[in-house]
Amino acid sequence: PLVRKPRLLLVRPAKVSRSRSPSGNELSYTADTWPTDRWPNFSFAEMACQETGECKMDKATMDRLQLLRSHLGFPLTITSGYRSPRHSIEAAKAAPGTHSMGKAVDIACMGIGAYEVLTEALVVGFTGIGVKQKGEHRFLHLDDLADDEHTTPRPTIWSY
Repeated sequence: PLVRKPRLLLVRPAKVSRSRSPSGNELSYTADTWPTDRWPNFSFAEMACQETGECKMDKATMDRLQLLRSHLGFPLTITSGYRSPRHSIEAAKAAPGTHSMGKAVDIACMGIGAYEVLTEALVVGFTGIGVKQKGEHRFLHLDDLADDEHTTPRPTIWSY
């Protein structure tokens, strides 16, 4: 019998929209000002910098993350949201990264859950995807930078 190979469906990412606040691309949130009505599946505590407590998440990135969560229909465990440029990981870099721009999250996931998150992340328009699926602490990094916001052309994918 003839065995058919599965076809790979290529999905073009949704157009990345940009929302700019008067101070730039993010707002500074506190536990009291976190818009739970806009992002009901995510809390200030999980998005705030783990070392400084600051939270300057980009509105468009958070809207995209909420859309991802709504499409998936299951909870997402955020292991890293906003990181202050003073956070030890960011401070060790030559220049602060996408987390310090408020445009990235790391989601704990593995196996079929990681596959589902990855597949849907492309559909909703995340343009930077980092994959760590070996050993302990498996996760996907998602960001939604445009071509002109990073030295690496977007969309792109990499592994840790």
